[in-house]
Amino acid sequence: MPTEGYIEVAGEPISLRDVEWVDISTNRINGGIGGRPRKVIDMKDEILTGLKNTQFTWEIRESTWTIPGILEEEPTQVIRISNPFGPLLRI
Repeated sequence: MPTEGYIEVAGEPISLRDVEWVDISTNRINGGIGGRPRKVIDMKDEILTGLKNTQFTWEIRESTWTIPGILEEEPTQVIRISNPFGPLLRI
């Protein structure tokens, strides 16, 4: 059950104030399960358009992602978005 002010990572809730950044893959994966072909859709332009009018600090980075049974150390670009309420800004 979701708890306000927390996100669930690896099955346990973590306070949003403890999150420094979030990495969002620029790719969306469709299929790859149950014999359906895997299709990778580039979402970079849509994500960047959404970020353009925000005051979030973000950067594009190279990374690899694993999704058990679907991807194994697949190269991808990610957009790293800093949490404006995260631990780096606490006084």
